[in-house]
Amino acid sequence: MEELVSVCLLTYNHAKYLGDTLRGLVEQTYHNIELLILDDCSVDTTYEIITEKLDILGQRFVRVECMQNAQNTGNISLNCNMLIKKGKGKWVRTLGGDDILLPNCISDLVQASIEHPDAAVIHADVFIEKEDFTYGNAFSGHRLQERVSGYEDKKLKENLLYADCICAPTTLFLKETFEKYGYYDEQIAWEDYEYWLRLAFSGANFYYLDKPVVVWRQGDTSISNRDTKDGENKLIRWIRMETAAKEKYIKQLTLEEQKKYWEYTYRYFARECQRISSDEGLLVLNSIYQQFIDVSAIKISPFVENLDWLLNKAKNEAEILSSWIDAYSRMQTIFNEWIMQNKKVAIFGYGRIGRRLHKELCNANVKVEFVIDYPGYNKFSTIPLFTLDEDIPKVDVIINTAIDAYEEISARLCRKCDEVIDFKTMVFKGLL
Repeated sequence: MEELVSVCLLTYNHAKYLGDTLRGLVEQTYHNIELLILDDCSVDTTYEIITEKLDILGQRFVRVECMQNAQNTGNISLNCNMLIKKGKGKWVRTLGGDDILLPNCISDLVQASIEHPDAAVIHADVFIEKEDFTYGNAFSGHRLQERVSGYEDKKLKENLLYADCICAPTTLFLKETFEKYGYYDEQIAWEDYEYWLRLAFSGANFYYLDKPVVVWRQGDTSISNRDTKDGENKLIRWIRMETAAKEKYIKQLTLEEQKKYWEYTYRYFARECQRISSDEGLLVLNSIYQQFIDVSAIKISPFVENLDWLLNKAKNEAEILSSWIDAYSRMQTIFNEWIMQNKKVAIFGYGRIGRRLHKELCNANVKVEFVIDYPGYNKFSTIPLFTLDEDIPKVDVIINTAIDAYEEISARLCRKCDEVIDFKTMVFKGLL
């Protein structure tokens, strides 16, 4: 018999997306679900849509409870805690009103929890879609992580201090996790990052399921989407919230380690401020971080999301699809040659392209010895990471995914191996 799962749905001005979100919930293959809804005083028709569908929802779920705040709090942690405490399930699943659960989402996460009962948190992968995505349409195929299923290793604390590497929309908790480690910190309005750090520093187990279970829509209301009219305000809140969460736990480290993490985080935020041309964001960032590091000594290099840049060059989806089909065929031929020749392979650049390439190599039984990038870029994996300035072990092939700096980087990499391969030429031939 299925045990109860408490789904906690938080909404705020989600009228545009709520139909898809509710449809995804109703179509879950897992049956024993209670649905708890809290609207944070939306000014659109979100709450009216919910109340109109209460009869339908009541027929699908074992219990439905719907509430609305008298005024907007803007505090996700506070609202999550209100619903979690009302939940009666063995497991807790929180959800935003603009995300969509795939049909087997709860079934897959619950099964992973049953198979790994010592995991306080189960998390998985997502399909990332644009604002205009409608449930029922074909997915873009763009996944966030794509790595091997398994327990997070001892490096999770380190990786989390570099950046948030747990995708909140995919998580499933045992209710006892909150009873043991406490609820979300309501002084930090964005719930997830501080909680991951708290659990990791407390020694809790995290288990990753390598399967997309959610459609993560990056719409105008999404906190993570800063390419909007209020993107600067979102960024400034993000800087304040993540810094406050990190400061609680980073104090447990040596001063040298603290400096390393603060400098990395500062660079990351500064690049994001530059990307959206936020002068106010840079002012806030400098005013906060000058208490941790000498901000005037930090040099910031430009940042490019190479995969998005490449795909935007394509004329249409058909061209992208045909290019990927050709690419897989070319890659498989090359991979087979490496296996036969027993070549040692490494990857330079471990962003989206590097992670995708790593997974394809693993699927083809080609072992990747290590990756080369900035510290912390292996936060999605346990693979060894070296910086370009370190003494890198000798390998036969390094695949360079730094598409905008191929000649400059390759000149340095060729001293570390016998052959440097341009990823753009190998995979995206004919795409540009």
